Amino acid sequence: MASYNSAGESARSAWDSAQTLSSTPVPDAPSNLTATALSGTQIQLAWSDNSSNETGFTIFRRSGSCEGTFFGLDSASAGATSKTVSGLSVGTTYCFKVAAFNAAGNSAYSNTASAVTEIPPTTLRIVNNTHYDMIDVRIDGNQQYIYPDLTLPEGGWREWTGSPGTYALDIGVGRYLPDQ
Repeated sequence: MASYNSAGESARSAWDSAQTLSSTPVPDAPSNLTATALSGTQIQLAWSDNSSNETGFTIFRRSGSCEGTFFGLDSASAGATSKTVSGLSVGTTYCFKVAAFNAAGNSAYSNTASAVTEIPPTTLRIVNNTHYDMIDVRIDGNQQYIYPDLTLPEGGWREWTGSPGTYALDIGVGRYLPDQ
């Protein structure tokens, strides 16, 4: 670029570029955000999409209190109205906000929604079982047997107690045949 006047031409400046502003407006903010715990490690989010010009959504979350800094850790595609967030910790409160985005920028945040991931039961107890005298339980692939304990009053059942966590539980029933 150079300038001219009656004294002549100035030295040329370095080249630069400019960008015109987009005529696309920032998307409207999503609303009616809800959070529902599905398990010890998953929460289902649902919201109303109030915009027709978003490129997608950013999902912001934090654990514990809903006050403070949220982190954008997940996303959803344009037109989405729900998302399952996975990989969460058992028995933890999570708070969420959602914002729409496009080339012009980010919308305002949605409302804040929170949910507590589930804590699975850690005790399996069999009561009043008159039809079967042995139960085969597989917890995370490890086989356990629950059987009558004749040392307990009225032949009660032993119970399995595990540590807190998420377990895959398969149960089968059958006849207990003690060693002869």
